[in-house]
Amino acid sequence: MEKKAGRKVEWDSRNGNIIRNLKYGKGSRNTYDLFLPANKECDALMLFVHGGSWMSGNKEDIEWAARRYAKEGYVSATINYSRAGKDTLNLDGENTVPSIESMVAEIDMAINSIVQDCSQHGITLTQMAIGGYSAGGHLAMLYANRYAEKSAIPIRFQISWVGPADLDLLFPMDTVLVDKILSGEQSEDIQKQRQELKHFLQSITGEIITDDALSVEAIKNIRQTGSPLHYVSKTTPPAILAYGGKDGLVLS
Repeated sequence: MEKKAGRKVEWDSRNGNIIRNLKYGKGSRNTYDLFLPANKECDALMLFVHGGSWMSGNKEDIEWAARRYAKEGYVSATINYSRAGKDTLNLDGENTVPSIESMVAEIDMAINSIVQDCSQHGITLTQMAIGGYSAGGHLAMLYANRYAEKSAIPIRFQISWVGPADLDLLFPMDTVLVDKILSGEQSEDIQKQRQELKHFLQSITGEIITDDALSVEAIKNIRQTGSPLHYVSKTTPPAILAYGGKDGLVLS
């Protein structure tokens, strides 16, 4: 059996047109690929976000999904975003460190650009689905749950392939260690742990965390900010969630 069975989708000019590396912002990673089906009468977008633990990966990693749905007649797209610990953020503001918050903002920027670029091809998008794999699934859910009412294109449903929905489950908090960190102890080991905790929290919000701002409540609130689960409501777009029962990292 082919290792990548289902993730290898052939494409030729009869299927439509692929426009690569369109820009949606000023950053070097602010690019996306647009897959226009041969039948341009479709008004629906399928947007896919790559995985890579928020620190690696590229839009080409999930191109198979965009090809598959473009061949079915849907406008499709894959996007790059500024990755944590690897790229420099180019958005308004003083902080240039990518975070989960900035990644979601970049998705929103990309969708606005897709609307404009499609209009130049005579396509008016009136509905969309957003999906992703692993970290991309997390970002897709976070966007769908938080931006459902203000997205440039109404979101009909969301898709997540093994995307973490709750950071508390993915990164369990050691309460004993947190108590030591918050106690003000100045041993070398605790200072290192304190700095790592602040970096982790900054990777969610993008905001620099000071020692004075650390508290159990603040840590809890920030972790919830980056968890799609905590934005679920009656207006949340329906979700298609795919998990493995033996996945030891992302618990289903």
